[in-house]
Amino acid sequence: MSKDVALECACGAVKAVARGISPERVNHVICGCDSCQAFARQLGRAEGILDEGGGTRIFQMSPKHLEIQQGADRLSCMRLTPKGVLRWYAECCRTPLGNTLPTAAAPFIGVICGGHTTFDNAAAAIGPLRATVQMPDRAKNTKGFAMVVAMFGLLTKMLSWRLAGDKKRSPLFDAQTGAPIAPPRMLNEEEYSALTAQNVKA
Repeated sequence: MSKDVALECACGAVKAVARGISPERVNHVICGCDSCQAFARQLGRAEGILDEGGGTRIFQMSPKHLEIQQGADRLSCMRLTPKGVLRWYAECCRTPLGNTLPTAAAPFIGVICGGHTTFDNAAAAIGPLRATVQMPDRAKNTKGFAMVVAMFGLLTKMLSWRLAGDKKRSPLFDAQTGAPIAPPRMLNEEEYSALTAQNVKA
């Protein structure tokens, strides 16, 4: 059964809805990579986003299901590294929204489960955890056949989203030009190194 999941920044200026979410439509993961940890720290939101092992809980979905209802002009994004993803957040209160690939041609958003004041009711909609990746505690990472299954599931979903034309249905990219609605801010090497120095390490 699908469900609409309400998302709201900490100050209430940005409101959004993830429409029609169900375990079949999303991919539920935890990522503990340096950049996910650094993003939470850059926003000053590490305590509300990162678990005790440095992981960020994310549900990956097609951007066509994301509806920005209020405060689109308050959204900003950053890139932590030259080849990194775009990391979206509410500039007003530094609440994270999610991660997209740098181009709208690959329709995808990983919505961050943390910092949203109305996210507590989403557990049933996003379903079971499918993979834990790049965790500092390597014993917690999904391995072997289970990882193959998880990656195949995500790639299959992304292919179906692309074939359905979802690249033109993202509220975070201009439908005509494909450009992000906010210019990405790039952290420099020193800024990124300072953030990752605080990360949970293996």
